[in-house]
Amino acid sequence: MKTRLFTKIERSRRIKNVLPYLKKYWKILDCACGDGWLSDYLLKEGYNCIGVDINTNKYIQADARELPFYNNTFDCVISLHTLEHVKCENEFKRVLKDDGLLLVEVPTWDFPIKILTKLNLIQGGVFEHIRKVRFNKLPFRLINFHLTGYGLCKFGVFEKW
Repeated sequence: MKTRLFTKIERSRRIKNVLPYLKKYWKILDCACGDGWLSDYLLKEGYNCIGVDINTNKYIQADARELPFYNNTFDCVISLHTLEHVKCENEFKRVLKDDGLLLVEVPTWDFPIKILTKLNLIQGGVFEHIRKVRFNKLPFRLINFHLTGYGLCKFGVFEKW
C-alpha cells in the first residue's frame, strides 16, 4: 500500500510524541494498531511491544473493549485515534500496571480531517466517531497534554490511579 506524504509526516510526528515516555524494558501495548506501523517501528528499535487491532493483521486480532490480556499486564498502553471510536478506557485501565502510563491521541474535531481525506492528502480511515474525548473525563490522572498535528489533535499522557 502506498503511504501518502502527509501520512508519513503524521506518523513521524506521532513517534516523536510517544518515544520520550517509553522505556525499552517496558511491556507496551499498541491498541488499535491498524496496519501495525507503530508496533513495527517500536519492535525495530528494540522496544517490547504488542500490537492489537479488531481487523486481521500481523499482530493480535482483538477488540479493544475486551482485550485478551490479564489484569496489570502492561507498563504502557498507546492509543492513537481509538477512544473517539470505541469506549475502551476501562479496559486500558484493567490491563495497565498500577504505575503504568496511557498515551492517547485523539482529534480535536472531525471536520479538518475529513477535508484532508477528501483532498487525498491523508489516508482514509474510520470516521464513525462516537464521542469527542474529554481528557478530564477519562479514569486516569492527566500528567501532560499538548495540541499536536497543526492543532487537529490533542496528545495526553496519563497515569493509572
